[in-house]
This record gives sequence, structure tokens and C-alpha cells, in this order.
Amino acid sequence: MDKKLNDISISGSGKIAGGEYDNIRISGSGSMTGDVIANSVHISGSGRSESIEAKEIKASGSFHASGRVTAGEIHVSGSAHIGGAIEAGEIKVSGSFHANDVISSKTLRVSGSMHAEGGIEADNVHISGAAHVKGLLNAENIEITLNGASNINEIGCERISVRKSGAAGFNFFGIFKFNAGSRSLSANSIEATEACLENTHCAVVRAKRAYIGEGCEIGRVEYEETIEIHEGAAVKEQIKI
Repeated sequence: MDKKLNDISISGSGKIAGGEYDNIRISGSGSMTGDVIANSVHISGSGRSESIEAKEIKASGSFHASGRVTAGEIHVSGSAHIGGAIEAGEIKVSGSFHANDVISSKTLRVSGSMHAEGGIEADNVHISGAAHVKGLLNAENIEITLNGASNINEIGCERISVRKSGAAGFNFFGIFKFNAGSRSLSANSIEATEACLENTHCAVVRAKRAYIGEGCEIGRVEYEETIEIHEGAAVKEQIKI
């Protein structure tokens, strides 16, 4: 027989002790102390926790966790600051997201601004807006739509596409149309099977198949099969390996 868990809700301000719960709802300002396990956590306004584990975490407004966060789904509207490691099936963020430790997720979708002090491990990453990652961004598929300046230390993936917001859709090595603008991605290194880059400033790009699009400034491209360089891109050195 399944263990019966209690619901708990806070209207206004209050505290929730560590333990197991069914549904947690916080309206206004609430804090969770100790280790909290729940089926769902819904926060409207401001919520704070230590370590937390839930099937679903939804936060509107401000959410701050000082410890580890484990969830099936994390949806944040507004701002979130996570101090510990993050493990989730899906992370979907609108607004501002700051992570102090490693992020592990099957799918990461970020609209707005993301700051990651550690690395990111994911299957699929979709970033619309600005991303700042101090560690390694490692994923199968990465799609970045630039709405501002992004900085990612290292990128490793199967496929990556980087384009500015409002640019026409495109496929690898198809027909490309780009818009002028100051939005850009800066990286120390990018390694991929297929790399399609626009407005990217990078010291080293390594790929089997590489398209270096308009607005790119690349120090060196190492490619195995094919390379295409837009007339509006600058590549100091290209090496077939």
C-alpha cells in the first residue's frame, strides 16, 4: 500500500520542516528547511529551500535553493538561483536562471538569461537569449538563438547551430540567410560532428562538417570532411585532419 502523504500550503509567510509531502504550495514568502521530498512544489512569489527532491517544481517569481535539486521537471518563470547540483528530466526557464554547480538534464530550454558556474550535461539544449557557462557544455544537440552576448567556455556535442534571433530557418549546408547585428557567442573551443555557426567568436573549432557563417571570427578550424566559409566570416587557419 502506498504511503499517504500530506499536502501543505503557506499563504503569506511561513516555514516547512524537512520531510515527505504530497503537494507543497507557497503563496507569498515561504522557506523549506532540511531535506524536502514531494510530488509537486508550486511557488508563487518567493520560495527558499535547502536540498529538495520532487517530481515537479514550478516557481513563479523567485526561487532559491542552497543545496541539491532533483526533479522530473523544473519550470521557472522569473528568477531561480540553485546552489547545489541539479538533476532533472526537463528544465524550462523563462527569465533568469543561475546555477552554482553542475547541471544534468535530458532537455534544457532557456529563454532569457542563464548563468552556469559549473558544467552542463544534457541530451538536448535549446537556448534563446544569453547564456554564460564557465564550464563545459556537453550535449547531443545544441541550438542557440542569440538575443545578446553569450559566453561558453567549452562546447562538445554531436550537432550545434548558432544563429541570431529573427534569422531565417536553415539546415546544415543548405541555403543560409543572416541578419546583421551585434549578438554573438564567444567560446574557447567547440567540438562537434556537425557545426553550423553564425556570429561566433572562437579560438578553435573542430568538426567533421563545418559551416562558418557570417559574423564569425575563428582562430583555427580543424575539419575531417567538409568546410564552408561565408564571405562575411574571418578564419585565420583551416586544417583538414
